[in-house]
Amino acid sequence: MDIRKLVLYLAVALLGVMIWTTWQKDYPPPSVKSEPSAQVSKARTPESFTPPSYQPGTTQPVAPTTVKNQKIPQVATTTGAFITVTTDVLKLKISETGGNIISTRLLKYPVSLKEKNKLVQIFNDNLQQLYLAQSGITNGVHSGKIKFRSQQQHYFLQPGQQSLVIHLTGKAPRGLLVTKTYVFKKGKYAIHQNIQITNQSSKPWSGSFFRQITQKNDSTHSIFSRSYTGAAISSPQKPYEKLSYKNLSESNVNRSNVNGWVAFQEPYFLSAWVPQHNEVNHFYSRSYGQGEKGKGNTFILGYVTPRVTANPGKTISNASTLYVGPELAKQLSAVAKGLDLTIDYGWLWFLSKPIFWVMAQIHSVVGNWGWSIVLVTLLIKLIFYPLSAKSFKSMAKMRDVAPRLQALKERHGDDKTALGKATMEFYKKEKVNPAGGCLPMLIQIPVFIALYYVLIESVQLRQAPFILWIHDLSIKDPYYVLPVLMGISMFFQQKLSPPPPDPTQAKMMMLLPVVFTVFFLNFPAGLVLYWLTNNCLTIAQQWYVMKTHDPKADAAKKKKKKKKK
Repeated sequence: MDIRKLVLYLAVALLGVMIWTTWQKDYPPPSVKSEPSAQVSKARTPESFTPPSYQPGTTQPVAPTTVKNQKIPQVATTTGAFITVTTDVLKLKISETGGNIISTRLLKYPVSLKEKNKLVQIFNDNLQQLYLAQSGITNGVHSGKIKFRSQQQHYFLQPGQQSLVIHLTGKAPRGLLVTKTYVFKKGKYAIHQNIQITNQSSKPWSGSFFRQITQKNDSTHSIFSRSYTGAAISSPQKPYEKLSYKNLSESNVNRSNVNGWVAFQEPYFLSAWVPQHNEVNHFYSRSYGQGEKGKGNTFILGYVTPRVTANPGKTISNASTLYVGPELAKQLSAVAKGLDLTIDYGWLWFLSKPIFWVMAQIHSVVGNWGWSIVLVTLLIKLIFYPLSAKSFKSMAKMRDVAPRLQALKERHGDDKTALGKATMEFYKKEKVNPAGGCLPMLIQIPVFIALYYVLIESVQLRQAPFILWIHDLSIKDPYYVLPVLMGISMFFQQKLSPPPPDPTQAKMMMLLPVVFTVFFLNFPAGLVLYWLTNNCLTIAQQWYVMKTHDPKADAAKKKKKKKKK
């Protein structure tokens, strides 16, 4: 078989495997529900779960170690009075019972282009979509039942106002006065929280502070279907570690370390608790339910601080940051180390990150992400122009020597061994690289995959329009115009390339545009736009190189070189 075509087949096969693997990851088959276990262990209500106090070096404050197939308890609703907070980017509800955030809507992110008035909601007190940000104190005080009060029921970040501070005050048993302070800043999704305890009793109080996220893993919770959905945790050893629902349902998190954070992710958005800096905390998790691989289970992921003591008349406090919103790299990296890694660009992150950075710079000028993709593609072609030009010259040489190769084939007939040996000697003598024309295809594949992850992970490209009928570059072309144009461009690109000497191979090559068109039908429009633009630029470059290719001039150059030697 022609070596050039063999390499091309391998490249196409590799791309096909990568596409299929990515597709299986993004659209997994539905799991089969298993029969509930006969063993049922006692479990607390997820909403009311408060971890015991923690001291560094002590044993795990959360039990049991194995939590699989726990019975789902009857969860009490979070009905009751609440406080609303509206900033320029967030609209929240804070429950007066417990002072926890029970609802968050993102004012700049509609659910879809068809439902522009319906906003993406992260925290939710609906039992079917339970998702809460909880915080409080431990050791004999159930802070989830403390009734908090504030000066107002409704707070608004006014135009020109840079920050909004809200104080919630409640009385706990044992003579404790608990104050929760939330600080919201203009344009920011990071919420700074401080919990302050004043001991108004005559006896010392010892306990810990905790923060946790409670979420029900409901398949209907997320409106998206691509990218990673699950929990994540950070430590100095592993700045970003995924914790799948399956793993969380089989065993508890039980670790202590300095700094770190906990988070729940869904495509484009996340929530995360980040402890105050340089504090040793114990990170824990709980699972409630019997779902296969954690499906339908309710999970708790959080941390508890070291034990502290408040003597009579004394005040102690602990700060934390809650991030709830889109995965914006600048804001995430400003909140905590490694939090920006939740924008998971996959194993080609070293390509994805610079590609997105360049796209962002171009977007700041042109104001359109579609044209940013086109211009980035042009820039990539310019960078690889020398290599591509060399490849196209190799293809032109192959076209020139095609009649002589056909003569070799006719001369050796069915003797494949002799033909192979003669062909390799011919390539060596003429200094022709039969695989040279495949390099542009091989170069495209990693860039293609890197851009794929940029499109499905970068929230900036979510619902980003291009032109005419393309209103969202992160989803498929609704009319399949771009995939069809991409297939046509591949067809013309093949016409410029020298055909394989084998008629069977030639027919297989002619099928490639059809195969790729089918592959690309359901791919994000931005990705197809990249491939189409790349094909058009390749056609133009290939046509120019082959048009200006002069075999006689090349032969004359070779003679001059020989004379100099």
